[in-house]
Amino acid sequence: MTIDISKAGLETSDSPGMLDKAAPRTALATSGGAMACAACCVLPVAFPAIGLAGGGALLIWIDAATKVMFVAALLSVIGAWGWVIYRARSTGKRTAKATLLMMQIATAVLALGLAFPAYEPFLLQLIKG
Repeated sequence: MTIDISKAGLETSDSPGMLDKAAPRTALATSGGAMACAACCVLPVAFPAIGLAGGGALLIWIDAATKVMFVAALLSVIGAWGWVIYRARSTGKRTAKATLLMMQIATAVLALGLAFPAYEPFLLQLIKG
């Protein structure tokens, strides 16, 4: 089976039997121009939408992970206090003031986070005016 390329219109009229090399080059230039237009015009419109969708997905993930993170934080602070007390008793030395201060700050931040549902309405009223 043979293919007659003269019927496909790829022969040049000047030299029969020679394929026209301008057609593939023209197609490549045209597709390159289309890609350049897409990068110039479509992408600046699409990027904010992609960013907002990603941001929304991140907020949903953070909301779902909040309870797990509070449990992890609570266990971490309880474990850290246990370790501080254990080290103080086993060595017989006083715990450094900086360590106690940091543990108190961690405990206070955890307590504020766990109590947030209790004072959230007050904060919303304060913001609304």
